[in-house]
Amino acid sequence: VGETKAAFQRTHNRRDYAVPPPEPTLLDRLTQRGSKVIAVGKIGDIFAHRGISQVRKAGGNMAMFDKALGAMDDAGEGDLVFANFVDFDTEFGHRRDVAGYAGALEAFDRRLPEALSRIKPGDLLILTADHGNDPSWRGT
Repeated sequence: VGETKAAFQRTHNRRDYAVPPPEPTLLDRLTQRGSKVIAVGKIGDIFAHRGISQVRKAGGNMAMFDKALGAMDDAGEGDLVFANFVDFDTEFGHRRDVAGYAGALEAFDRRLPEALSRIKPGDLLILTADHGNDPSWRGT
């Protein structure tokens, strides 16, 4: 929402209307075997809410981080916490805000020990970008 580019902000209750995946996904397989899949951010929307046990949304990367930490606390053996920190892309990547992107990464990095302290033996933490939006690139 917002009347100008400077005033634009994405609301935490945004909905992406995705086409359901054509084949079963890892999320489907996990829920079918009785595992819990906790979707943090827009993950539920991306997968058309298929194979999702719970959805947790928030506005902003740090609030999303809090939701992800809570999901990690609630996850049991064999469960999956799948989080998307959309502000890296929408607030900084597409807006070509290099300094803002760097600051957001630094803020995320400062909080990473909180997530690492929750990792139990046998857990796996994977951090990846969704499509590598480079805020310094001049094109779209």
